[in-house]
Amino acid sequence: MLGKENNDNKYMTMKKAIIMLIAALGTVGCMFNAHEEATLKPDLDVIPVEYDDGYIYLDLATGKRAQGSQVYEYATYFFNGHAIVQKEAGCQILDKSFAPINKGFFSQVSIFSDGVAYVVEPGGHIIAIDETGKGLFSLKSAEQAFIFHDGVSVFHTDEGKYGLVNKEGKILITPSDFVDMAPLGSNGMIAAALNTKSGKKWGVITYDKKEVIPFEYDSMPFDLEFIPHSKGIFIVGDKNDRLGVVDTKNSQIVPMEYESLKIQPDGNFLVEKNYSSKGARYGWLDKNGNELIAPLFTAAQPFNNTNYTFAQDPSEHKFGIIDKQGNWVYDPKFEYALTFSDDKLAVVRNSADEYGAVNEKGEYVIKPRYDWLRYLGNGYYIAGNNEEEGIIDSKGESIVRMSDIYEYELPDSQINSYFAVTSEYIDVEGIVDQMVKDLRLIESSAPSREQYEKLFDTKLDEYGWKIIKMESKNNYSVYYSSNADYNYEYDFYDGYVTKHYLTGLKVDFNLDYRVSKGTQLIYNELAKRLGIASRMDKDGNVSGDNTFKPSFLKNCSGTLEDGFEFYFTPDSGKIE
Repeated sequence: MLGKENNDNKYMTMKKAIIMLIAALGTVGCMFNAHEEATLKPDLDVIPVEYDDGYIYLDLATGKRAQGSQVYEYATYFFNGHAIVQKEAGCQILDKSFAPINKGFFSQVSIFSDGVAYVVEPGGHIIAIDETGKGLFSLKSAEQAFIFHDGVSVFHTDEGKYGLVNKEGKILITPSDFVDMAPLGSNGMIAAALNTKSGKKWGVITYDKKEVIPFEYDSMPFDLEFIPHSKGIFIVGDKNDRLGVVDTKNSQIVPMEYESLKIQPDGNFLVEKNYSSKGARYGWLDKNGNELIAPLFTAAQPFNNTNYTFAQDPSEHKFGIIDKQGNWVYDPKFEYALTFSDDKLAVVRNSADEYGAVNEKGEYVIKPRYDWLRYLGNGYYIAGNNEEEGIIDSKGESIVRMSDIYEYELPDSQINSYFAVTSEYIDVEGIVDQMVKDLRLIESSAPSREQYEKLFDTKLDEYGWKIIKMESKNNYSVYYSSNADYNYEYDFYDGYVTKHYLTGLKVDFNLDYRVSKGTQLIYNELAKRLGIASRMDKDGNVSGDNTFKPSFLKNCSGTLEDGFEFYFTPDSGKIE
């Protein structure tokens, strides 16, 4: 958001998938740009704005609230004819008439792409729906699923195995071998990674798992702005993060010697090369890897929509306009500049820190009088001054008057947030089975020093065992293990020791973010299994007697706290 930052969590449930998305995409180096990739291009006839602690839609033809728009807790742009809104009861998907396509509410929704979106009902699996809201299939094995592209969708399990499904729900690639995958496929191909003897290696496969490029690369960066394999080329990287380009025959087009590499719509490459004497410099290669413009500039923007772009002069550290031969057509004088957008204008900042937009000749079309200026698309800009924002067009004329009534959000951040969904299904029985099994690890191993050292494969000297005295109140912990559902630790607490035996024991189960949504169900099932009378309500409050006699420890009493902490106290002075 360009104005006020979000200061509450009222719609964070809609955005939580981005946390895992970033983690999943970080290995493939994704870069997001809403304006070049048609699959994710926002519809800009109406746009969401923050208004009076809620969100409404503005009609850019009139500059006023769109007819039919309600006030929502949160609202996205329309992508491919549909928008996602948040109400108190959950998420809904709207069509262009602002009517919901689904009767109920979801806890998560993805953007529509290829005519399909993913939704998640509270506590449910990932479901694919069509544009009428009809359910197509359920991905019960998926922990997370990414939007469709080229008729396929990438998903992965909670074990980190990646697979591929088509729009009919047929699993094309079973999640068993691949440990990573580019989030989108194109032209029947997709980049994937395997664990090999040499470590994690990337290659390219078809949708029926035929190898196109062997698994020999350390990375294959994926650029959402320009999907490389749609033209049969792939960016590849070595162990030093240096990048190059190969074709579908694995023939080298660009050697792996560049710090960054961006494929332009014209097929040429913007590259960054690092020189020990002068640092990073930017230049261009043609589609065959031949040098077009030598790496001379300290910063540069790609040639996206015109034959001109901005580059930074290394001596003046100012931005000017160059042509495709690298010649200055407008001398460097701007403090910063972006690339030319589809309206043939580029946002620039002058020495007075004022933003405006210039044409290919460097002439101001939108005067530099704004504190910030962001391009939306279709010739629309978000402009702001002194905490006031408005919408202007490519002529600098006002569409929505500058004021503090509305606050605007760029579509790019929403693409990130609704690019994937995460399963909310919780196997309560399975989790409790494992917790009870883990508790019984201490059944036959009375917690003596020797037995704990063997059980946990550790030396307790490292945890302060030698310095524990009768009056000590320090805590010493041994982390035993962790898995996708939760992790747990055995804490030697209070420090009371008698002949190497502990007089107190704590076992702590820490539920992860997703599993914690089922805290009430897990607590109550665990208490029931162990004969504990206390119960937890939907608000997380525990009532009733939380003590019990553990069958797996002799002469001990135990308590189960609301944070899944067990405390065991011996009846006879030591745990046996």
